[in-house]
Formats: sequence, C-alpha cells, structure tokens
Amino acid sequence: MLSLFAAKYSYPAHALPQFEVDVVSTAPRTCTFDLGAQSVQLLIRAGGKDRVWGSADCVRSPGHRVTRLVRGVPAVVRISWDRKTSAPGCRLPRKAAQPGTYTATAYSGKLLSPTLIFVLSAPGIAVP
Repeated sequence: MLSLFAAKYSYPAHALPQFEVDVVSTAPRTCTFDLGAQSVQLLIRAGGKDRVWGSADCVRSPGHRVTRLVRGVPAVVRISWDRKTSAPGCRLPRKAAQPGTYTATAYSGKLLSPTLIFVLSAPGIAVP
C-alpha cells in the first residue's frame, strides 16, 4: 500500500515542495520491496491533467534500494520537487513551473497512492 503526504498545502515562491511516500506491506509475512528512485515514483500534474514532472525522469542510475517490509510498518521515501518541468528521459529544456494548483500521485508498478492537491504560489498571488 502506498500513501502520499506533503509537508504543506501551499508553497510560497522559491520554496521546494516536499513529499513523503509511505510504503506499507499488508502481507502476513515479511517481504522485500524496492524503494529506489526508478521503483517508487512521484508524478505531478497541473490542474490534475497535464503532466508536469516525474521524479524518475532525470535519474541517472536505477539506484535499487531493496528493503524488508514487516506488515503494518511503513518504509519512507522522501522526494522533493525543484519546481521545474521534466519529461521521461530528461529531455530539455526544463522550464519553471507556473504558480497554480497541482496534483501529486505516487506509484510503484500497479500500486497507486491517493492523489494530493497542492498550490505553488508567487509574490502577490493570494492562495485560498
């Protein structure tokens, strides 16, 4: 099971959004799970539709991080976003994300977290 948490709902200009993905086993026995950057990924979309950034887009190495999971005990992956766009394979140019409402979803294989909504604000822009 994947759960996704954000440090804040709204991030002021120049603040980097911080996320935490909790991976929890529901299996009765201890199992292994790869927490590496290619296995547990975060996808950010603008307005819930347009893909803006993926945490694995510019990863240079698969960086496997296999861990043992005990039922009900979360393993934590922390991911921060540099507020720039990306595409699979790290195709350039990367552009600064615009102020607005975004969604974030964590996934690993067929596992998906619930989607979070957050806001990037900018000087002079009020946030609800």
